[in-house]
Amino acid sequence: MPTRLKSRGNCWLARVVIDGQQVDSKVFPPGRSKGPEWMAAKTWEDQRKKELRELQARQRKTLTGFELLLAWGEAYLDHVGRTMSRITLTEKQTVLQALFGYCREAQLTGIEDLGRKTWTLFLTRVASERGPRRANVYRKNLLAAWNWAVDNALPGFPQISCPLERIRPFPVEAGVRYVPPEEDVIKVLRQAHGQDLVMLLTYYYTGARRGEVFRLLWSDVNFDSGSIRLVDHKGRDGSPRSRWVPMHPELAKALRWWQSVRPCVVDNVFMQEHCDGTLGDPFQQRSKLMPRLCRKAGVKPFGFHALRHKAAA
Repeated sequence: MPTRLKSRGNCWLARVVIDGQQVDSKVFPPGRSKGPEWMAAKTWEDQRKKELRELQARQRKTLTGFELLLAWGEAYLDHVGRTMSRITLTEKQTVLQALFGYCREAQLTGIEDLGRKTWTLFLTRVASERGPRRANVYRKNLLAAWNWAVDNALPGFPQISCPLERIRPFPVEAGVRYVPPEEDVIKVLRQAHGQDLVMLLTYYYTGARRGEVFRLLWSDVNFDSGSIRLVDHKGRDGSPRSRWVPMHPELAKALRWWQSVRPCVVDNVFMQEHCDGTLGDPFQQRSKLMPRLCRKAGVKPFGFHALRHKAAA
């Protein structure tokens, strides 16, 4: 049953509890009890619980061969969909679909056929068709999926290290990354306003990654010590890592202003503002912001990551 979340402006919190343990949750906009927002949260709870129970039933079933291979992919993608961004989910779906397509073509019957030779042939094909850099991305994602299955003791999955660990990444020529000149960065900042400007200043003054700013919480902003905590998931097992970085006085001033004028009180610093259904939710992507600002400023296009490199420079 949805409950009010007072820390987020009385938004509705939908939770999925199975066997006494909360396994998923989602925040919906505030509204009256039994109103449209409440009903949307309740419907999501019921549908999500049904999906997870069906997934558990399939996992408990003793699977072999190609069934187990598909169940591994389905379970991992379900985990990614709940814990990672939409862009990450799409990338991992593409990688696993390519692997399963190759297995069908090569008439591989299950996980036991995924030996070092098979992985080498598959990655070599990807490298020849899409380039060595892309093949390395496939290798990284498939290794993460395998390790997740081992760490979570996926039923029927072999509890052994992945043969991919013994396959070296393909050599890749280092490209020259574009770092915009200072005057272009200033021109772009002058085109931004409100939350957009505060977000860009956060990138500029901290050198944070895109996701680190999207995930930033007010508990990560310490005005007293003048520092910001950035959290990434770059650890070997995907576990979060955090680091405190100094907060420039101009950034502190901008964040204090944004905290006082934000449209709703939520834990995350930056939020979606233009849709009632997602008001207050953290961003998953902002693919149109930087191209639009660069076009208005009349400068060569660059993205959030270029601001990270500019900060480092």
